[in-house]
Amino acid sequence: MGLHHGEPMATMRLGAPVVSAERMQLRRLALFCPWESEDALESFLSDDPIGRGRLARQAAVPASLGTRRGAG
Repeated sequence: MGLHHGEPMATMRLGAPVVSAERMQLRRLALFCPWESEDALESFLSDDPIGRGRLARQAAVPASLGTRRGAG
C-alpha cells in the first residue's frame, strides 16, 4: 500500500488558556502518515474507499511536496 506508519496527534488552539477545553480540542485529531511515495498516496486517495471518503476532501500534502512547491 505504501503507508509506512501513522502518528495520531491531538490538536490545540494556540493562544487559548493553557488548561482549558478551548485549547485541547479533544474532538479533533491530526494524523501524520509518511508514505512511500507520492504515487502511493495518490493511489490510496483514488482507489481505497476510505481514501475516497473524508480523507480525500482534506488537504493531504506529502512532506516532500512541502519543500518542492515553493522552490522555483
